[in-house]
Amino acid sequence: IARQLWLDAMKEKIMSQRIMTGVSVVAAVCCIAVVGIAWSMMQQSERINLLVLERLTQNPPVQESIGTEGMNLISFQLIQDSGKKQSAVGFTGQLMKTGSQSDSFELESVSDQGGKLDFGKLPWGKYRLKLTAPWGESAEFPHLTVVPGRNYSKTLVCPSEAPARATVKFQVNWTDQFKSEDWCLICDFRDINTGMNPSFPTASYSFRSMREVNDVPWILNHRQEKQKTEGVYLIDAQNRVTACPLNEYGYLENIDSETLQVQPALSLAEGRYILPVLYLVSRKDLSKLSTLSSRLDYQVFNWERSGKFSYSPDSHPSRFEFYNYFQYGPGSRHPQTMSSIFLVPFNEKRELTNKMNIIEVLAYRELVEGTREMNHLDGVQIPELLVFSASTDEPNLWKIKLPEK
Repeated sequence: IARQLWLDAMKEKIMSQRIMTGVSVVAAVCCIAVVGIAWSMMQQSERINLLVLERLTQNPPVQESIGTEGMNLISFQLIQDSGKKQSAVGFTGQLMKTGSQSDSFELESVSDQGGKLDFGKLPWGKYRLKLTAPWGESAEFPHLTVVPGRNYSKTLVCPSEAPARATVKFQVNWTDQFKSEDWCLICDFRDINTGMNPSFPTASYSFRSMREVNDVPWILNHRQEKQKTEGVYLIDAQNRVTACPLNEYGYLENIDSETLQVQPALSLAEGRYILPVLYLVSRKDLSKLSTLSSRLDYQVFNWERSGKFSYSPDSHPSRFEFYNYFQYGPGSRHPQTMSSIFLVPFNEKRELTNKMNIIEVLAYRELVEGTREMNHLDGVQIPELLVFSASTDEPNLWKIKLPEK
């Protein structure tokens, strides 16, 4: 019995020691785990602190991000209209921000070998783009809107090459009174950029043509260099034509009718042309064409033949509107500012006949109205604007109808 009691006591003691040993092992493992977790958290905290310190020390990038807030990337992809979607290289783009004067600015860029026109990051708002081809042809895209938070990119179709040259012939409906060799018609195809300024007289006249590329008008300004005459042409009674000589300011010079050299046709760049002013002159008056530059006012019948108005070839609104006609279309403008003018600058009062021509009508008007001032009438307004097209695909016969009484 005593031995059994001793064995039971020893078993209880052994079990107690085992339990204590297990608890000690578990406690040791927990301590090691706590130390490991604490070490890991300390390392992570150190890394976070280093990253925060590194970002705080990077001041320039922080300032750059603040400065570009609200900016948008603006770019254009230029392709040729050849159908092969080739890049349009070397086109100059002028991007103008519209709006208030303090907010507007202008940037210029040239398309690279890939046809990309990149203007970088710019403020949102409304812009206007002008593209100019390497040969001088230009087009405007007036309504471009950049919204906040979104980059702007657009593909634009450009001409693949300069306009080809086309052969143009004229056909004037010379009436019986004008079919003799005594009469010539001078056609001035030029428009006016700005009002006449004595300090900058050469900036007034421009000879332009227009063609459409992907429904966008592209305008070619035919540069008028010294010793080069373009834009004003003389047509004789046989429908032969020659370029009129111009001085360095774009004014007509006198022509010697004896040495006048004419040809059956002209060579012009392909496109559409407007004819703002026509002058009917006799051959004997060709020697005093230079006097037209000093004449600033003509009295002209309106297109309804119900009244008259003053017309100046150098400053009348009609010659300012023609560029807008090419760029934006005829619109709803007043007929007086969007029609061609027929002038007889050297008109003399003649005896009335049974068959009156337009010159005699101008002289006869004074007798009908019974007022002296009507004697100063110098021309009539043609009801429509004379627009002609030159194409390499078909014959070009430009028909001009002289006004009748």
